[in-house]
Amino acid sequence: LFPFMIAESNFRGKIIRLGNSLDQILGKHDYPDYISDILAQLLIIVSMLGDNLKSDYMITIQIQSDGILKLVIADYFGNGKIRGYVKWDKEEYDKVKTKSLEFADLVGKGYMAVTTSNPKTSESYQGIVELKSQSLEDCLQEYFNNSEQTQTIFKVFAEATNTSNKKSSKKNWVGGGIMVQKMPIK
Repeated sequence: LFPFMIAESNFRGKIIRLGNSLDQILGKHDYPDYISDILAQLLIIVSMLGDNLKSDYMITIQIQSDGILKLVIADYFGNGKIRGYVKWDKEEYDKVKTKSLEFADLVGKGYMAVTTSNPKTSESYQGIVELKSQSLEDCLQEYFNNSEQTQTIFKVFAEATNTSNKKSSKKNWVGGGIMVQKMPIK
């Protein structure tokens, strides 16, 4: 993770790259690649946001919907650990998996909640936005524009590369992203 400020401007941001962490989390589940990609993107975003937290705090981004993706959760703990999980409707996914799918195709109607909490004190803050955007990045930008009132842009990516040898065929996940925020002028 690399935070930055653009000199003589009111822009700041972060650049991140994740590899082994994504492999460890996604390797424990047998999600289709597109669903793994969404979880990977959410883990990248929660890692960028969590970097600002004090060590006692955690941040959770949760998506709940009536679509194929029923529940997607990514947590960042103050010690830099992340975890993620997806609950999805396999039967519904199998009906559409041959189509070119977008984020909106998988989530349907629902909401995204961003929760910052301190488990030791039960102190928490939660912001919620409706899932009406076409991408995960757009949902987060809407959250920041409305709840945080900070113009924020996210660009994230994740991909699996196949490595095969005589013993196994394994996917290696890698991802990264950039977050840029326009800060208020003082």
